Amino acid sequence: MPRKPLPEITQQAIRKARSVGESVASLAMRFKVSERTIQRVCKGIDPEIHAPVTEVVRAAVVHGARVTIDGIDFTQHLIDDIKSMTGAMAGADVKSFEGVAGVKLKYMQFYAQLTPPTMEELVDQLLSRPDFDPERFVSLLRSRYAAKAS
Repeated sequence: MPRKPLPEITQQAIRKARSVGESVASLAMRFKVSERTIQRVCKGIDPEIHAPVTEVVRAAVVHGARVTIDGIDFTQHLIDDIKSMTGAMAGADVKSFEGVAGVKLKYMQFYAQLTPPTMEELVDQLLSRPDFDPERFVSLLRSRYAAKAS
């Protein structure tokens, strides 16, 4: 009996999920197909490649490097995308607005991971908290630092 081909949109969803690291077994259960079908649809996709690349980019940006890929400044591109999505949200209908807002939030979270706050920014954040107590902060800092050192 010939197998029924998966719709292209389903195949794309499988490839995307696999490329970001979802397991073959998990995908097979989610899409109610065999693991062999997942392997066939994802032929040539190696999710292990993506995680280290992300870490290299993250480490480079965290240490102040400007990451360019094919002449595109990665950090600036991410900032431009966030600005573009902000502009797109103004004219979007409610359903589209929710989707754009969700993607924008993910981009902003990723940007925050790539560019952690400086010590000065962290101090400003602490000082702006209404419950900030310098003596308690110093005490917590000393105890956590001692625990980490041991």
